[in-house]
Amino acid sequence: MIRLSQRNMAHLLIIKRISQLGWLLLAIVCVLPAFSNGEESEYCLAETPCWPSDGRVGEFMYSLSGGYTDVHYIDLASYYLVKYVKNWDYWTWPSLVVICRTPEDVQKSVRFAKKYGIKMSMLSSGHDYIGRSTGYMTVMIRMNDMNDMTVFTEDANSDTGSSMIAETGANWENVYEEVDKHDLIAVGGAAHTVAMGGWFLGGGHSAVSRKLGLGVDQIMSYRMVLADGQFANISAEGVTYENGTVSTDTDLFWALRGGGGGSFGVVTSFHFRLHPKPLNGLIGYTADYPYFLENGTDVGSLVLDNWGRFLKNNMTENWGGYVMIQKYNSISENKTTKGQVVFYLIHYGGDFAEAVNTLKPLVDFMPDARLKEVEWKNYTSFWDYNKLNADDLASATYIVNRLIQPADLEGSEGNLSPMAQFFKGEFDAYPDLPDDRFIHCTATHIGKKTSLPAADATAVNPAFRTALLSLSCGNGGWVNITGHIDTPMKVHLKGVMRDFAKELYTIGEGVYLNEPDSELTDWKTDYWGNNYGRLLEAKRKYDPERYFTCLHCVGSDLPYTGTDGTDDSTSLSSTPCVWVLLAYTACYFCRK
Repeated sequence: MIRLSQRNMAHLLIIKRISQLGWLLLAIVCVLPAFSNGEESEYCLAETPCWPSDGRVGEFMYSLSGGYTDVHYIDLASYYLVKYVKNWDYWTWPSLVVICRTPEDVQKSVRFAKKYGIKMSMLSSGHDYIGRSTGYMTVMIRMNDMNDMTVFTEDANSDTGSSMIAETGANWENVYEEVDKHDLIAVGGAAHTVAMGGWFLGGGHSAVSRKLGLGVDQIMSYRMVLADGQFANISAEGVTYENGTVSTDTDLFWALRGGGGGSFGVVTSFHFRLHPKPLNGLIGYTADYPYFLENGTDVGSLVLDNWGRFLKNNMTENWGGYVMIQKYNSISENKTTKGQVVFYLIHYGGDFAEAVNTLKPLVDFMPDARLKEVEWKNYTSFWDYNKLNADDLASATYIVNRLIQPADLEGSEGNLSPMAQFFKGEFDAYPDLPDDRFIHCTATHIGKKTSLPAADATAVNPAFRTALLSLSCGNGGWVNITGHIDTPMKVHLKGVMRDFAKELYTIGEGVYLNEPDSELTDWKTDYWGNNYGRLLEAKRKYDPERYFTCLHCVGSDLPYTGTDGTDDSTSLSSTPCVWVLLAYTACYFCRK
């Protein structure tokens, strides 16, 4: 037997302690990432060990229908041309921008991102005003080139007799023009560059919504890619998966009708009802009032008050459209005005006598105060009415919205309505209308048909169903400030709009999801009211690891709940690390 001296025993004890320390350090390296609670460190980011190798990225790129040229990353000059969104102020830095040309491209993108634990954002037109179609260090799934559409002039499954399937990138200009060829009407947005995706998923209001309902009320079914990478058809009957499995769960169909884009999966196409073109077309009405006469007389407050009472009590469902309240000085018909109230209304149906008679309370009100004669115009179709509504492709702006309720439109006897009082307060506070108060508001008429579905029939805020106007306001003085850098002027203009918003939120209830303020503090209630709880359950069911996320989207404030999604060929916290740890442990005990 070999006997060790006390000195040798001390040396062995030191070696043992070093071995134990090495084992402990290796264990920490392998295991620690699993217990990290910093959100960004849990999902995979570019230039970190978990990021897929160039070879893996290359395989993905070449698998797409457009090949490697359809994947853009920060090092490429082309990246800056494809990462843009409608509001320049919300440009951000996705890790990759993927141009998807087919639903299969979307599926491959979702599977790639999920495999490596990368968050996803999605874009159909980029029109979202607060940047929800992009995201920092995400795989940005860009679908504006997916614009196929098919009209079904005879559809027994549609209660209107006709329908359309349109891919998520199809915009309203192309849709209106296509359905017009078949003497049909689609319920859609005003701006031509708005596409199916965000508009439908956010609820969708239209100039004809009082007659035909919201966008979500037209939906028959969705085709989408789920978080697990499967295709599925979603309808009132439930979910049909591509592997043939059928579920009768209708929570996803409910959630997609107003729950917003970027939350539950990637919708690649929408199947929605179309409507017959009204007999003899449509009739337009335009009337232009100053807010103040040249002598300082307040006309606008009285016009708004009269309009509100008429809308609440007498306006028929055939009338819809928009009213603009503009806070800037202008010259019209050689008259200098301070502010304007302009009616751009549309009558569903070409019966001129009916249109005039049903609008008399507006037509007959203060005719001498108008800046010019009212204009009546016949349109052969909805496309004929809408074709001149082109919008800018991009700008920088800050907007706010409020859903105006019936109680906001009629005051007590002898008093202005709350909405009229709100605007009067704004004009009175700034009688000279300085340049930084160039605030432009658009009020979209809703109510009538939009109020018929039950409050919980779809995911939109119940306040959307009870509202009579969706009032959106923005600071027009900002449009010439490009980029997303907070210049002193931009900071100032944001402050102006924040002050305006505080006053606006004293009337109405709820916010239209598609035209919101990015700084809402109670966004869950403002967007969805008491529907948020059910939406969150749908999110946990269909995207439990929260790979689909965006600003103020369902579940966007939840902590990380998924795997770290690391690439096992590159990360210390991957499977090889565990094997090294096991081998080290075995050798350590062998020496004992």
